[in-house]
Formats: sequence, C-alpha cells, structure tokens
Amino acid sequence: MKVISNLITYRHSFPYSNPLEDEDDECIIQISRTLRRTDIDDYITVEVDGLMDLYLSIDEAKILAAEIMSAAEYVGGKSNE
Repeated sequence: MKVISNLITYRHSFPYSNPLEDEDDECIIQISRTLRRTDIDDYITVEVDGLMDLYLSIDEAKILAAEIMSAAEYVGGKSNE
C-alpha cells in the first residue's frame, strides 16, 4: 500500500483558555486528505496538536462535518413547560 501524497487542506491555531488554569493556550488543528492509487480508498486525517490523529473514510468525514455544522448552528431550544 503506497501513499501517493498527503494534501494538507486546513491548518489553524485556535486559542483557548481553561478556567482551572492560569495560562491561556492554543490548539493547532490540521486536516489533510491522503491521495492514493485509484484502487485504494482515500481517507481524511484530523490531527490535534500533533498528539492525536483521527483517520476517517471520506463518508465518515462527511458525516462528522455535517454533525459539526449542526452543532455550530444549534441555538438551543426553549422549553414549552
């Protein structure tokens, strides 16, 4: 199984602060797509701070993207009680 290329499609640093810690920090997220021979499926890699890699098929990546968009657009409902 030979990888042809690894195309980085997104790389961004997000600041975050933890209320339990005194210092602010940042998190680097990198998303790439591995382009491979036509007889082998491509996959998406999501890397967080170089500590965690998440490997997803193209279909799994689309499902995750839809869920992220849904969460980003969620406003919160009001209870009718």
